[in-house]
Amino acid sequence: MQVQTEMSSSHLKSRIINELPSAGRFEIGRTLDSSARNRPRYEAIRMLYPDADVALRVLRALRDRHFSTLRELDVSVHRSEATLTGEVNSFYEKQLAMSACQAVPGVLRLIDRIEVCESGNDRC
Repeated sequence: MQVQTEMSSSHLKSRIINELPSAGRFEIGRTLDSSARNRPRYEAIRMLYPDADVALRVLRALRDRHFSTLRELDVSVHRSEATLTGEVNSFYEKQLAMSACQAVPGVLRLIDRIEVCESGNDRC
């Protein structure tokens, strides 16, 4: 009989997140460790994905899209909230940047500060 000792990281992360609200030890109807039980789910996600790691993953995801304007976007992450700032050439590139950012694990909210520069626009 073989015992499985390893779990995939995604399975382990989803298990931690799903079990967080019910975590804690109970004794005669009381919670001994209520801090874990009352902690919001986003705190668990923030523990699994530090802001610096999330920012690097977002930059990597933008770089992998093979559009030079996406590589020039500024990315900042604070408390699992990613902010994209910069200029792109089309709405298609803007949508690519936003979808790439939202697909990164650890991004709970996206703030879009991307401007679309049209060829006749003097601002860009």
